[in-house]
Amino acid sequence: RACEMANEQHNVSFKTILPCNLFGPYDNFSLETGHMLPAILHRMHQAKQNDDVQVTIWGDGTAKREFLYAPDLADFICFAIDNFEALPGVMNVGSGLEMSVNAMHKHMAKVIGYSGEFQHDLSKPVGRLRRCLDLRHQESLGWSPKTAFQDALELTYDYMRRSLE
Repeated sequence: RACEMANEQHNVSFKTILPCNLFGPYDNFSLETGHMLPAILHRMHQAKQNDDVQVTIWGDGTAKREFLYAPDLADFICFAIDNFEALPGVMNVGSGLEMSVNAMHKHMAKVIGYSGEFQHDLSKPVGRLRRCLDLRHQESLGWSPKTAFQDALELTYDYMRRSLE
Protein backbone atom coordinates (compact mmCIF):
# COMPACT_ATOMS: atom_id res chain seq x y z
CA ARG A 1 0.00 0.00 0.00
CA ALA A 2 2.81 2.41 0.86
CA CYS A 3 4.49 1.59 -2.46
CA GLU A 4 1.27 2.33 -4.35
CA MET A 5 0.95 5.70 -2.63
CA ALA A 6 4.59 6.59 -3.31
CA ASN A 7 4.19 5.57 -6.95
CA GLU A 8 1.18 7.87 -7.34
CA GLN A 9 2.45 10.83 -5.32
CA HIS A 10 6.07 10.94 -6.47
CA ASN A 11 5.91 9.46 -9.97
CA VAL A 12 8.17 6.54 -9.07
CA SER A 13 7.76 2.83 -9.70
CA PHE A 14 8.13 0.55 -6.71
CA LYS A 15 7.26 -3.15 -6.84
CA THR A 16 6.83 -5.51 -3.89
CA ILE A 17 8.18 -9.08 -3.94
CA LEU A 18 6.97 -11.42 -1.18
CA PRO A 19 9.05 -14.62 -0.89
CA CYS A 20 8.06 -17.82 0.87
CA ASN A 21 10.29 -19.27 3.63
CA LEU A 22 13.93 -18.78 2.64
CA PHE A 23 16.96 -20.88 3.55
CA GLY A 24 20.55 -21.19 2.45
CA PRO A 25 24.07 -19.94 3.12
CA TYR A 26 24.43 -17.27 5.82
CA ASP A 27 21.18 -18.40 7.43
CA ASN A 28 20.62 -18.33 11.18
CA PHE A 29 21.21 -21.93 12.26
CA SER A 30 20.66 -21.19 15.96
CA LEU A 31 18.64 -23.81 17.79
CA GLU A 32 16.97 -21.05 19.81
CA THR A 33 16.40 -18.25 17.29
CA GLY A 34 16.72 -19.80 13.83
CA HIS A 35 13.76 -20.30 11.53
CA MET A 36 12.28 -23.77 11.21
CA LEU A 37 14.38 -25.32 8.42
CA PRO A 38 17.87 -24.13 9.47
CA ALA A 39 17.22 -24.83 13.17
CA ILE A 40 15.97 -28.36 12.42
CA LEU A 41 18.94 -28.95 10.12
CA HIS A 42 21.26 -28.00 12.99
CA ARG A 43 19.32 -30.11 15.50
CA MET A 44 19.44 -33.16 13.23
CA HIS A 45 23.17 -32.59 12.62
CA GLN A 46 23.70 -32.65 16.39
CA ALA A 47 21.59 -35.81 16.67
CA LYS A 48 23.84 -37.53 14.13
CA GLN A 49 27.01 -36.30 15.88
CA ASN A 50 25.68 -37.54 19.24
CA ASP A 51 24.38 -40.86 17.83
CA ASP A 52 20.91 -39.97 19.09
CA VAL A 53 18.41 -42.70 18.23
CA GLN A 54 15.52 -40.29 17.67
CA VAL A 55 14.66 -36.75 16.70
CA THR A 56 11.44 -35.14 17.87
CA ILE A 57 9.09 -33.49 15.40
CA TRP A 58 6.70 -30.91 16.82
CA GLY A 59 3.06 -31.86 16.26
CA ASP A 60 2.05 -34.60 13.85
CA GLY A 61 4.29 -33.39 11.01
CA THR A 62 1.49 -33.00 8.48
CA ALA A 63 1.65 -29.20 8.26
CA LYS A 64 2.86 -28.12 4.83
CA ARG A 65 5.34 -25.38 4.06
CA GLU A 66 7.01 -23.94 1.00
CA PHE A 67 10.74 -23.20 0.94
CA LEU A 68 12.96 -21.33 -1.50
CA TYR A 69 16.75 -21.45 -1.63
CA ALA A 70 17.97 -17.89 -0.98
CA PRO A 71 20.32 -17.79 -4.02
CA ASP A 72 17.27 -18.62 -6.17
CA LEU A 73 15.53 -15.55 -4.75
CA ALA A 74 18.61 -13.52 -5.73
CA ASP A 75 18.26 -14.97 -9.24
CA PHE A 76 14.62 -13.90 -9.30
CA ILE A 77 15.52 -10.37 -8.21
CA CYS A 78 17.93 -10.11 -11.17
CA PHE A 79 15.17 -11.47 -13.42
CA ALA A 80 12.74 -8.93 -11.93
CA ILE A 81 15.08 -6.04 -12.68
CA ASP A 82 15.36 -7.15 -16.30
CA ASN A 83 11.57 -7.58 -16.54
CA PHE A 84 10.49 -4.75 -14.24
CA GLU A 85 7.65 -3.38 -16.36
CA ALA A 86 6.04 -6.83 -16.66
CA LEU A 87 5.87 -7.29 -12.87
CA PRO A 88 2.62 -6.63 -11.04
CA GLY A 89 2.72 -4.16 -8.14
CA VAL A 90 2.80 -7.00 -5.60
CA MET A 91 3.75 -10.60 -6.25
CA ASN A 92 4.74 -13.78 -4.44
CA VAL A 93 7.91 -15.72 -5.20
CA GLY A 94 8.39 -19.34 -4.22
CA SER A 95 9.36 -22.83 -5.24
CA GLY A 96 5.83 -24.12 -5.79
CA LEU A 97 6.81 -27.21 -3.79
CA GLU A 98 4.51 -27.91 -0.85
CA MET A 99 6.26 -30.14 1.63
CA SER A 100 5.03 -31.62 4.90
CA VAL A 101 7.20 -31.21 7.97
CA ASN A 102 7.56 -35.02 8.00
CA ALA A 103 8.84 -35.06 4.40
CA MET A 104 11.23 -32.19 5.17
CA HIS A 105 12.73 -34.22 8.03
CA LYS A 106 13.19 -37.22 5.72
CA HIS A 107 14.98 -35.08 3.12
CA MET A 108 17.26 -33.68 5.83
CA ALA A 109 18.02 -37.13 7.22
CA LYS A 110 19.10 -38.26 3.76
CA VAL A 111 21.39 -35.23 3.30
CA ILE A 112 22.90 -35.52 6.78
CA GLY A 113 23.13 -39.30 6.83
CA TYR A 114 20.97 -39.53 9.95
CA SER A 115 19.46 -42.99 10.36
CA GLY A 116 17.57 -42.56 13.64
CA GLU A 117 13.84 -42.54 14.16
CA PHE A 118 11.38 -39.65 14.25
CA GLN A 119 9.03 -39.20 17.17
CA HIS A 120 6.09 -36.78 17.15
CA ASP A 121 5.47 -34.58 20.18
CA LEU A 122 1.74 -33.95 19.92
CA SER A 123 1.86 -31.55 22.87
CA LYS A 124 3.80 -29.06 20.72
CA PRO A 125 2.06 -26.65 18.35
CA VAL A 126 1.63 -27.57 14.70
CA GLY A 127 1.10 -24.04 13.40
CA ARG A 128 -0.98 -23.35 10.32
CA LEU A 129 -1.66 -26.55 8.40
CA ARG A 130 -0.75 -25.01 5.07
CA ARG A 131 1.47 -22.03 4.34
CA CYS A 132 2.10 -21.98 0.62
CA LEU A 133 1.92 -19.11 -1.85
CA ASP A 134 -0.16 -18.33 -4.92
CA LEU A 135 2.49 -18.21 -7.67
CA ARG A 136 0.33 -17.34 -10.68
CA HIS A 137 2.23 -14.11 -11.41
CA GLN A 138 5.60 -15.84 -11.10
CA GLU A 139 4.48 -18.62 -13.43
CA SER A 140 3.05 -16.16 -15.98
CA LEU A 141 6.45 -14.43 -16.10
CA GLY A 142 8.12 -17.76 -16.88
CA TRP A 143 10.52 -17.81 -13.92
CA SER A 144 11.16 -20.86 -11.76
CA PRO A 145 13.88 -21.73 -9.23
CA LYS A 146 17.01 -23.34 -10.63
CA THR A 147 18.01 -25.35 -7.54
CA ALA A 148 16.19 -28.57 -6.63
CA PHE A 149 15.20 -28.77 -2.96
CA GLN A 150 17.51 -31.72 -2.21
CA ASP A 151 20.47 -29.96 -3.84
CA ALA A 152 19.69 -26.75 -1.95
CA LEU A 153 19.60 -28.70 1.32
CA GLU A 154 22.99 -30.26 0.54
CA LEU A 155 24.54 -26.87 -0.23
CA THR A 156 23.01 -25.37 2.92
CA TYR A 157 24.16 -28.28 5.07
CA ASP A 158 27.71 -28.03 3.69
CA TYR A 159 27.73 -24.31 4.50
CA MET A 160 26.34 -24.90 8.00
CA ARG A 161 28.94 -27.57 8.80
CA ARG A 162 31.78 -25.29 7.68
CA SER A 163 30.37 -22.38 9.69
CA LEU A 164 30.15 -24.53 12.84
CA GLU A 165 33.81 -25.58 12.65
